[in-house]
Amino acid sequence: INSRAIFFDPATDLLYYTAQPDKIFRISKNGGTPELIASNVLTSGFTADFTGGALYWLSADGTTILKGHLDGTSAAPIRSGLENVRRITFAQGTGRLVFAKDYEIFSISVDGSDLLEESSIPAAPEDPVVSDDRQMVYFLSKSGKGVFRNPFDHQFTERMFHGIGTPEGLVIDPAAQIIYWGD
Repeated sequence: INSRAIFFDPATDLLYYTAQPDKIFRISKNGGTPELIASNVLTSGFTADFTGGALYWLSADGTTILKGHLDGTSAAPIRSGLENVRRITFAQGTGRLVFAKDYEIFSISVDGSDLLEESSIPAAPEDPVVSDDRQMVYFLSKSGKGVFRNPFDHQFTERMFHGIGTPEGLVIDPAAQIIYWGD
């Protein structure tokens, strides 16, 4: 599997993942046959809200955010007309979707309304993750080959890790205060 995003739902023991070129699947953590959830998606632009029972993904051209049930049914666009969006994440603490576009990070409500600019960043951000208290945004920069953080008050950008190859898939465990990423 060449996956760009993966999520685990502990309530159902299901793994949700993307597979090239443009599909989302789910499978039991114990194996079995993968179930196709959605196709024609941007495989890096996929996130999940297991508490709310929803999946969110970007259209293959990255211009539309879609929302569906965890089994892929009732998929419908919630926001269209976007440009240069490659990834979205669900911020559990705020209940909002977060995405990067050019040098800015935005958030949007889960129904597609209330688009907010959260932060301007002096590096091209990817995989933005918002802290549960909405005080800090963490992101990767492939061009800067590092993990960065920036407070919402726009005062500074701090490089936390540098020279880490080509980082992918930033995830933060706030309880353990650990940052994970792939390379």
